[in-house]
Amino acid sequence: MQKSRRPLYYLLAFLLPLITLSAAFMQLGLAPFGSHNLLISDMGTQYIAFFTELRRHLLTHQFSFYSFSLSLGDSAFPLFAYYLISPFNLILLLFKASEVPVAINFIILLKIAMIGLSMAYYLQRVYRKVSLTTLLFSTAYSLCGFVAMYFYDIMWLDALIYLPLITLSIGHLYNTKKTGLYFVTLALTIITNYYLGYMTCLYALCYFGYLLANDKTTGDSWPHYLKKKSQSIIQFSLTSLFSGLATAVILLPAMLGMLKTSKEQLSLTSFLPLPKFGLDIFTQFGVGGSNYAGRLHHPPSLFVGSLMFLLLIMFFLSPQIKQHQKNTAGTFLGLIGLSLWLLPINTIWHMFQQPNGFPFRNVYMFSFIAISLAYQVWLTKPWHTPRLIWHSGVIAATLLIIGYLSANLIQFIVKHYFNVRYPFFVSNRYLLWSLIFILLSTCLLTFRQRHLPMLVLALLCLSELVLNFTTALTTAPLGNQPIYAKNYETEARWIKKSRVKTFYRLNSQNSLISRAFREPYNNYNDAALFGFRGISMYSSTLNNQTRTMLLRLGLFSKNDRRISNEGTTSFTNLLLAEQKELSMTTNSYKLTNHPESLGLGFAVNKDLQHVKLVKGDPLLNQNHSLQSMLGNHVNYFQTLTVVQHKKNQTKYGHHYDLQMKVPTNGPLYAYFPNIPVDHVSLHINGRKKRTRIKVTTHANLALGTFKKGQIIHVQLKTPKKLGKITSRFAQLDQSKFQTAATTLRANTLQLQSGWRSHNLKGQIQVPANRTSLFLSIPYDQGWRVRVDHRPIKTYRVMGNLTGVSLKPGQHHVHLTYHVPGLRLGLLISLLSLIMYGITSLLFHRYRKK
Repeated sequence: MQKSRRPLYYLLAFLLPLITLSAAFMQLGLAPFGSHNLLISDMGTQYIAFFTELRRHLLTHQFSFYSFSLSLGDSAFPLFAYYLISPFNLILLLFKASEVPVAINFIILLKIAMIGLSMAYYLQRVYRKVSLTTLLFSTAYSLCGFVAMYFYDIMWLDALIYLPLITLSIGHLYNTKKTGLYFVTLALTIITNYYLGYMTCLYALCYFGYLLANDKTTGDSWPHYLKKKSQSIIQFSLTSLFSGLATAVILLPAMLGMLKTSKEQLSLTSFLPLPKFGLDIFTQFGVGGSNYAGRLHHPPSLFVGSLMFLLLIMFFLSPQIKQHQKNTAGTFLGLIGLSLWLLPINTIWHMFQQPNGFPFRNVYMFSFIAISLAYQVWLTKPWHTPRLIWHSGVIAATLLIIGYLSANLIQFIVKHYFNVRYPFFVSNRYLLWSLIFILLSTCLLTFRQRHLPMLVLALLCLSELVLNFTTALTTAPLGNQPIYAKNYETEARWIKKSRVKTFYRLNSQNSLISRAFREPYNNYNDAALFGFRGISMYSSTLNNQTRTMLLRLGLFSKNDRRISNEGTTSFTNLLLAEQKELSMTTNSYKLTNHPESLGLGFAVNKDLQHVKLVKGDPLLNQNHSLQSMLGNHVNYFQTLTVVQHKKNQTKYGHHYDLQMKVPTNGPLYAYFPNIPVDHVSLHINGRKKRTRIKVTTHANLALGTFKKGQIIHVQLKTPKKLGKITSRFAQLDQSKFQTAATTLRANTLQLQSGWRSHNLKGQIQVPANRTSLFLSIPYDQGWRVRVDHRPIKTYRVMGNLTGVSLKPGQHHVHLTYHVPGLRLGLLISLLSLIMYGITSLLFHRYRKK
């Protein structure tokens, strides 16, 4: 292509996927082309909340690397590095908070357009013979199966932009011994998303090996050849090392934070030599092979379009492609395919952890290679050999049919013989669509030398990409943007009215924005979404020790990425500074104060240091914790007396009919350690007890407040036997509890005005019998505590909260947060840049000699 036409080429490379995706958005009715938004999956429950939080920090210039909006509080650095570091996120500043879902749609459009531009740039620079038909290949990459299935995991799209540039830069390094482009692009990939950045490092190693193997002649022995290429090998290795280390300022603190999550635990079953899929994989080369319903469990999304699939097959059949090139390219493609297929290799590629849903996250690399090989065949003008085209068409159709037959057979077997719901269900009507696209592409490719068939072929390719994209979202319960915007502003107004200057946590009992969702919304991340302090959180960066502690206090945790405030009690209100409870309608709100809440910190007995929370008995844990805080043996939680007990068993479960006498005045709680709450039917005095959200595991159940001597009627149905029934119920003695709260309230930490989440100052009077300062802040080595201007060490209490030993008397306490690993990471990054500069200079002088 002439240089004068290159600007038009790059402009169209950007606009073509943008227009194509816009057509898909229009068909789906997504904003700004309709009233729908992406309140689905992780986008609705995580990204929108975190993006709104990021927008708030940027606009208020109050960015902090510690946030009390992340469950009880945590370093925001891992979350920032995992979700929010893309430069595209600055677009959020152009929109209101209620319009963040619309802003995200624009970000998605721009990112996918940039993927197309990046691929077009790669093809132009590598093959030098490009035309407007090249844009079909760049657009196919920008809307490949990975994008169609995972585009709402928006943080991953940046890696697709950088992959062609990294591939180009490795080739540039190999051919010219210049390393600058590779150093920069690899570092940017790791910085914008270190998870896919890690995968990109593995890809870079494979691709460099492919270049070495492809360049080797038959006569050269490997030892002699590698010695000849030693400079390139050394340069690639050192540049990779220094580029990776240059990101330590992001990577090290992020990794130290992620080590606190459940992801640090390795599962040996993830390394068993088992296949991840079978012949059903071939369904993924056709349109509609995957959809939203199967997003958590499905074969790798290999879709690149029928034309690309045909050309990929031709690559290995074409006589114009050298056999050596076929062998090395096939090996390279096979290595990426093996990383998808074989469980232990797949686990290694996913940072030694099997993903919790959204599998095969490196499949876009397979698509990139497949499209690159397809383009190489395109340059050989295969339409001059119709037999080759038709042979490829027959093979493509046969593979699709085999894939669908295999998928249907698997579905039949698991459904009828194992009574298991197979997570991936194909829709057979898409086999017909896929075969039609294959047939039409084959016919049109045969007549490529004519202009009209080429135009029709281009329209066919783009139509197929749009169809596959919309099909992937066909079953998605898209949200409603007008309702979201209106209710967000109303909810934000009610929450703003509930704010006071002191430190407190808020329990939001419902969410108005849930009306904009068409799937369950459990307001896990409302604290980040609306900028308040809470308990709940849903994130891959959730501190697992905090989650485990809250779980053992009786709060609901569906899995290791979620913790909810469902299951709180009067004691947890006291312990965790949950001072307010908010319930709302679109016209009004109700704010309930919990007078037992004591704020961020208070003086306790040193016995609290020795409390160990046991698994499966949260009410006992709460009783023991309160006793230790005061250094006494008072029973704050008391058991009920069974007056009448009837029990019978049917094939549907165990039925209990109880008359129980209440021992004191106060709230009554129940906890069933071996039975999920949603499997229990519980009636108190004829009224069914329900939880605010569906509790699929275990949680404290608040049964109401009762008076001493009252007889209550309990009807209980469970799938399993409960054992000793009285141990499942406990009542908090309100009088004793209020006395305990009053005693502890006399010695609380009084925060100074103007405190920030990473910088807390306050005064406390410490009595002689309670010489420990308890802080409802998760234990973190990043906290530095100074008492009366002297540094004091902190220690862990109750599983994962913070304690500080103090002497009796009045004290000034100052807490500051420093991100663990940030300074060391910055030092490593600077040293890596220096070392890279020195080695680059040495190699430059060596080349001159």
